[in-house]
Amino acid sequence: MKPTNSKQLIARTVLALFALFVLIAAQASAQATAAQVYHGRVTSAAVGMISIEIPNAPPIAFSVSPAARIMRNGKVTKLEGLRVGDRVSIMLDASKMAVAIDAHSRRGG
Repeated sequence: MKPTNSKQLIARTVLALFALFVLIAAQASAQATAAQVYHGRVTSAAVGMISIEIPNAPPIAFSVSPAARIMRNGKVTKLEGLRVGDRVSIMLDASKMAVAIDAHSRRGG
């Protein structure tokens, strides 16, 4: 049985809306992922918290997950092993808690 013009129109409209939804969801996901990583310099790191300086912005503080993966100069360390001035990248989970920290000393070691 051959579909009528109205059925074809409905099918095309549904398909177009689905495609639009997929594009919007992909864009939102990409933006959310991009917003989950911060780069800056350590201003303090101790007792489950890290604060960093971001250029042209006030310092920002994050809670650090007890299970966070923390690296400094390519070696596993504790939060207290980070030093003021270290360059740092911080990955956050959906609740904005730090789950991964990658730091490098000022000398780049």
